[in-house]
Order: sequence, then structure tokens, then C-alpha cells
Amino acid sequence: MNKKEFTAYVEKELEGLTDEQKIAIFRKMEGNWIPSLLKKYQKKLGYYVEPKKKDEYILCGECKKYYSKKKVKSEYVNETRTETTYTDAGYGDDDMIGDVRYFVEYKTCPRCGHRQEIGKLYMETKNERRARG
Repeated sequence: MNKKEFTAYVEKELEGLTDEQKIAIFRKMEGNWIPSLLKKYQKKLGYYVEPKKKDEYILCGECKKYYSKKKVKSEYVNETRTETTYTDAGYGDDDMIGDVRYFVEYKTCPRCGHRQEIGKLYMETKNERRARG
């Protein structure tokens, strides 16, 4: 349905009402009916979660839909990442990099299969060296 078809449909449904009555109905639609219908269908598809319950859900970074933390099992992995361990306040000539080991928690989105990092716990840093040789 496009704008022209929608306008014709609404005009037909509101036929016989005064302009004031039409405005009152449009205000109800704008302020209450449309937002509640929109939330209903967004919630059904996973695009919306009530603000009170957001802590129980994870937003997938790929498909932008919510999924329950409880319904998806976590996967825990030991990972080593090369990253900056120290940054000086000057030109960067004293910056340090190292191999940092983390215990990382991942969850996989049940809708699109995207694997998402939920949290990580620092374990240790090894092989720390100057960033510029």
C-alpha cells in the first residue's frame, strides 16, 4: 500500500464525519493507536523489548533483533589478542603492545547465527614490547 492508496482508504472509512471529528481520530491514531500497533509487530519480530526487560535480552549486532539471554547457551573461550597495553601522553614513542589473554564469553544469535562477544575477563599479559621499534 502506498500513500495514495492509504489516503483513499482512510477517506473512505471517515466519510460522513466532520473535519473536527476527523482531526480527533487522526490525533488518536498518531498518539496511541499507531505507536501501540507498531510496538506490537516490532515485538513479534524481535525488534522491540520493553525497557523494564532489556536486561534479560541481547541485541544482535548483525540482524538488530533481540534474543533472550536465558534461551541461548554461552560459549567460553581462552583468547590471546595483541593490543596496546600502555599509551604515553606524548607522541606515542613510549607506547607498549603485548599479547593479552582473556577468558571471553560468546553467545550466538538464534535468528541469524551471528556470534557476539558478551563479556571478557582479563587473565594475563605476555610478550610486552615497545610499539615502535
